[in-house]
Amino acid sequence: MNIAIIDDEPVFLDIIQDYLKIITSYEIETYSFTSIKDLEQSPIPYDLLLLDIDMPDYDGIQYSQTHKDKKIIFVTNYSSRMKEAFRSNVYGFIEKTDTQESFCQEIKKVIEELQQEKSINLKTDLGIFSFPVKDIVYGQYLSNRRVSFVVNQKLYVYKGKTLQEFMMMLGEGFYLIDRDTFINMDHVLGVVKNQIILRDVKHRLTVSSRRQKEIKELFLRRK
Repeated sequence: MNIAIIDDEPVFLDIIQDYLKIITSYEIETYSFTSIKDLEQSPIPYDLLLLDIDMPDYDGIQYSQTHKDKKIIFVTNYSSRMKEAFRSNVYGFIEKTDTQESFCQEIKKVIEELQQEKSINLKTDLGIFSFPVKDIVYGQYLSNRRVSFVVNQKLYVYKGKTLQEFMMMLGEGFYLIDRDTFINMDHVLGVVKNQIILRDVKHRLTVSSRRQKEIKELFLRRK
């Protein structure tokens, strides 16, 4: 997940970056900007903006109103403007005086909410569907740029991507358990030795020996 931090005070940019480093449950890349103008010159697509309200070149609330496609958490000292700030694209309001723990809890909550919202349109062997990414349980590379994946106990096949390209489309939360198989960690009920127990899947998947430690650590971190 790409997160942009926008604040005209460098000290707060450093503080927020340090806080985000503590959140290890998700793959986060952070980028810092001291103005909205600099942000808009960046070619990177951001999943979430941590935005100060009082910016020298733009009022943060006005920016949220005119850029409804941006997902925003306000990080500010202006708690008096909280009611004014909330819109459908505003996911939270953090005061700069909040503790590190409170800050991290709010960010985690929003990341999980964004993951729940994300859907992907795929042309499969059974037709074209919009799949909530959170519902994809696991998948396997077949051959000839064909990837099978399971949603709601049903198997679909998508053609046209390598396994790595397909996983990039899905985003965070998906991990390889061997060279050809990936899982959605949100669907993992348990890890027993080299076996993965998945929600709503009757059979177990085997984790390759080189990935067992990583998968167990990821599972324990998310519990």
